[in-house]
Amino acid sequence: MSLDFQTLYLIILLNSVVLCVVWSGFVWVHRNIDGAGYWLAACLLTTLGGVLFALETVVAANACTVLGFCLAWTGIRRFQGEPAAWRAVALIVLAGTSVLALVGDNRPAINVAIAVFQVIPMALAIAALKAFQRPSLGAIAATFGFVVAFTGQGTEAVLNIMRLTGSLSTERYYDIAAFLLVAAIFGATVWNLGFVLMAVDRLASDLIRLASFDELTGLPNRRNFMETAGTMKSNAARLGVGFGVMIIDIDRFKTINDTHGHAAGDACLQHFSELAQRIMGPEHFLGRLARDEFGIAFVVKDPAAVRRFADHFAGTVAASRFDWLKETIPLSISVGVALRPAGDVALLKTIIEEADMALYETKRRGRNGFTIASGRSTRKGPEPWATSTPLKAANEARWA
Repeated sequence: MSLDFQTLYLIILLNSVVLCVVWSGFVWVHRNIDGAGYWLAACLLTTLGGVLFALETVVAANACTVLGFCLAWTGIRRFQGEPAAWRAVALIVLAGTSVLALVGDNRPAINVAIAVFQVIPMALAIAALKAFQRPSLGAIAATFGFVVAFTGQGTEAVLNIMRLTGSLSTERYYDIAAFLLVAAIFGATVWNLGFVLMAVDRLASDLIRLASFDELTGLPNRRNFMETAGTMKSNAARLGVGFGVMIIDIDRFKTINDTHGHAAGDACLQHFSELAQRIMGPEHFLGRLARDEFGIAFVVKDPAAVRRFADHFAGTVAASRFDWLKETIPLSISVGVALRPAGDVALLKTIIEEADMALYETKRRGRNGFTIASGRSTRKGPEPWATSTPLKAANEARWA
């Protein structure tokens, strides 16, 4: 079976044009995907390289192709959040161009130089893809594509070295060379398909994050909080430990917005979120429930420890400095806490409602403190938080 090189060159050109169109559309729509622009530039350069190879402009053609492969590797690095290695790219392209200029008209030597300097960025791309902590289907596909192309070009280099040493005839070489070109076509197509899948997977992950996390603070949103708190409650029941929820409001948040502007309000929310995450332990799960309302779900092994944590939390926030435009804005929080002992079958919604009622009792008593719905502790104010007698008695007995 023989393959016609002119037909293969035409296939390469058409395939490259299609990939350029695909990446152009993708980059136009999704400019925020790091790496996509480099992959588009890689396709454009390899397309130009293919045209120049057909025109027998070997040095310029190889420079474009090698640069294109280097940009494919650079795109992987940028996709991973790593900087572009421009010095390495320049060194590879300049070295490849210089070697080809020195080789002269020896066709096997030209082919060796072309193959060697094309497999270098391929090897770097494979290494970059293998560095993914959790490789996706797209990364696996891209790796496979590069491995196929690398194998093809590596074989091309070996066969041409054999031609130079006289151990392989030119006729026998051309019987194999077309299939190696097919490997390059197939590999490039597959690795670009892998890149597309990687980008789509990133978009899907971004959508999931937008659906689950608050954009301003980066905290889990209400939906995420409710789902995770429900799971934590189930796990607590399975492990035979208690479960609790804190509902937190930033005191006089509307006044901050009205007096200093909404930008100050946003900065206040971010300040509180960062501070809260530093205060919390591994057993706490914090989420933003509404405008200035936050929730913390946690397991309970020692109710007294919850009381100490709530007091420390409110005190730390009150003692923190929130500076806005060279002015320090006083900041405090009101906290409501609801605790349920091991084996309690109350719904999560019910526990949150109890914590919310305790929060408003804290506000009624003057804010800047906490209230535990079971009547156990307050940080500020002379009145304890009273629940109905049956519920209070039941909680006292179960925690005893």
